Amino acid sequence: MKLWPLFLAGSLALNAALAVVFIARSPAAADRSPAGESRMSRASAGSGAHARSEPRAWGDLARCDDRGLFGRLKALGFPVRVARALTSARLTERYMQRRRALEGGREAPYWRVNPYDTPLPLEDAKVRARLRALDREMEQAMESAFGPFEDQLPDEMSARYLRQYGDLPRSKIRQIEAVNRDYGELRSEVRDSMQGITLPEDRERLELIEKEQRADLEQILSPEELEAYDLRSSSTARELRNQLANFNPTEEEYRALFRAQQDFLRQYGSTPLTSTETSRLREVQIQAALGPERFAEYVVTTSGSYREMRDLMTELKLPTATIGQVIMLQRDYAGRADSVRSDSALTTDQRNAQLASLAEEAKAKLGEVFGKNGFTRYQQTGSSVWLFNQLAPRYPTATTP
Repeated sequence: MKLWPLFLAGSLALNAALAVVFIARSPAAADRSPAGESRMSRASAGSGAHARSEPRAWGDLARCDDRGLFGRLKALGFPVRVARALTSARLTERYMQRRRALEGGREAPYWRVNPYDTPLPLEDAKVRARLRALDREMEQAMESAFGPFEDQLPDEMSARYLRQYGDLPRSKIRQIEAVNRDYGELRSEVRDSMQGITLPEDRERLELIEKEQRADLEQILSPEELEAYDLRSSSTARELRNQLANFNPTEEEYRALFRAQQDFLRQYGSTPLTSTETSRLREVQIQAALGPERFAEYVVTTSGSYREMRDLMTELKLPTATIGQVIMLQRDYAGRADSVRSDSALTTDQRNAQLASLAEEAKAKLGEVFGKNGFTRYQQTGSSVWLFNQLAPRYPTATTP
């Protein structure tokens, strides 16, 4: 379980929670009526004694261990969520100090990248191992403070786990978390030993870890639960969600695309394919899953140039439909260029002449879509690189006789 982001987010939420608590307990907030103000005036004589008692009360709480603090706060009437936030904040601060000490207090001036936003360098493998051990220790401290994981899972974490794993019993969630953490540590150890160079034996070790992790998950989950897990948390699911960020699929479409991706990996996962062959075979399966109309939308919104094109259309005040026109033109001419290059009957001069002709034709079509000024602006963006890469003539390398 990735603890630090959760606890840091919890610390931010803590400020709001405490504000609610103290405002709710404040006499000024509770009663602004004249009668209330009168009562406040009468009570001011005793406020000194109350103020003197507060440091002692907070001092007593500070002396509690984590579990005792959580219990005392609940006994004092704090909502469980607030009691948990206060206890977590203290515990997190304690471990954060140790984490920063391990990381060497990496600080940078404001004009440089914050080192806490970047991973530790490869040579710091021992430090990363200590950080992983610290994370495990913190997990144990959290469980010691709040009780068994499955009994104390807060609502906001329950929602996250529902999205991540499906509707599972908390005992199974705990088992999955343990399996993923353990195999994640094994992967980290392998990658640390690689020092940035992946050898065949490293790939074999990583594949074995993947296989063993899958076997352990199959022991925990029923086939239906495993399918729900895969749809949410597998590497295929993560890649697919990123790919579909602009497509906005329905759940049924997402499931169909997920199955298509799994089928493709089963059929061709171990087959050496060119990038063109991979794209063509995948698109056949995707079109079958989505149908022609939605497939056309998929092609446009999953294009690598989609976001830049969307911004360009806004800048040029062109309709959003223009994005699809340009991307489909690119696909058409890139496909025709591939056919020219793969035609062994053509000489080099004939091939290059046809590519040059395709390039001029594509530019003319794009000029009609964008207008003269718009096409000039398009050529200044990264989205137009295909005109110079995919349609450019290629000359044979000169050889010395």
